[in-house]
Amino acid sequence: IKESDIIKSILEYLHYKGIFAWRANSGTFFFKDIRSNKTRMFRAGMKGMSDIIGILSGGVMICIEVKAKGKLHTPDQIYFPDKIKEYGGIAFVANNLSDIESNLKDFF
Repeated sequence: IKESDIIKSILEYLHYKGIFAWRANSGTFFFKDIRSNKTRMFRAGMKGMSDIIGILSGGVMICIEVKAKGKLHTPDQIYFPDKIKEYGGIAFVANNLSDIESNLKDFF
């Protein structure tokens, strides 16, 4: 199963459960500036930012890193959720919907 399919199913499930959540695209993109003819770099999001970001009722931030089975985390993908948890948010890795249910069972 592709990560993009897992992300889509998780977002649909969260929306069904009434949780405000969205896909957080991040990465580096290059584009050609047609005015100057130079290649420019654009960074979206932070390095290591989770795939899904949301807010639970009461204002608690949730961050979900989606990984297909067998995929490894980068050091930045370990740092980011650690910081979220340090500040009182909920952050975890999900491989499927069961991971969502077990990590957020207290909020459904």
